[in-house]
Amino acid sequence: MESGLENTVLSAQDPATKAFVAARQMENEGSSKVVLDLESKVSTLKKEKAAVQLHSKKSNTENATLATERSAAAEERRRRLRLPRIGVR
Repeated sequence: MESGLENTVLSAQDPATKAFVAARQMENEGSSKVVLDLESKVSTLKKEKAAVQLHSKKSNTENATLATERSAAAEERRRRLRLPRIGVR
């Protein structure tokens, strides 16, 4: 079974009309390929964004943990040396 556009091309009598309809068909097919390609790229970028956000979230959590550990270690050293606290953050 032929699509409406293909049928129009086959049934057109005038060569100029045939050329015009064929050009439109090729243009539409090309546009569809471009849209599919762009959708694929968008999908890939969304996946990459999610991966970067996850990595960033893990890094932030790790940094917070390290800061807490450094603070606890400094407090322990201060306590052992019996030094007064200087400015609490």
